[in-house]
Amino acid sequence: MQKHKRVISLVLALMIALSCFTCLGSVTAFAADDAKLQMGDVNGDGDIDIDDASMLQIHLISPQRANLSAEQLRVADVNGDGEVDSDDVTTIQLYLLGRVDFVEPTEPVTEPVTEPVTEPVTEPETQIATDTEPVTEPVEEAVYSIAGQPDEVFGGWDATNVATEMTKNDDGTYSYTTAMEPVNEAQFKVIKNHSWDTSYGPNGSNFVF
Repeated sequence: MQKHKRVISLVLALMIALSCFTCLGSVTAFAADDAKLQMGDVNGDGDIDIDDASMLQIHLISPQRANLSAEQLRVADVNGDGEVDSDDVTTIQLYLLGRVDFVEPTEPVTEPVTEPVTEPVTEPETQIATDTEPVTEPVEEAVYSIAGQPDEVFGGWDATNVATEMTKNDDGTYSYTTAMEPVNEAQFKVIKNHSWDTSYGPNGSNFVF
């Protein structure tokens, strides 16, 4: 048992020595596809080997030289303690000896905050009652008058003569009463609103008596 421990210690010491030697030389950082990196593949070459431990040591000595991406730093935290340090170098070496497994770093899960949905408040329309009666425009009543001859009775054919306006009766008819001397012939027309635009007579002619 004691001999077995010495062999493991010797191999581990040899790996550490080799990795330190590599740090003094050159270690190639591959153009890693960050989306496909696995835990421990620090240099992004697709394999987990002593070169990954060496790359991590270079990062600890000179971060500018190693120039690791955020994803490479994530897979370098092989012990899952949230930090990238010499303990991760040792963990990679022990992993290569089959002594330990890598631990995926865990991030706290944050539940999404759901804002309550507030429906807009719509004020009901208010109709204001008024006591005002609707305004009705007065209908202008038609005026009927007489125009004709003799002039002393009907005022001649002057449509604007207000002296011969007719009177509206209770039954809705219109009448005009005047005194006149006997004449050989009299004729007239009924005119609406003192305008020849609308006039009345038998078949468009004058009333004759």
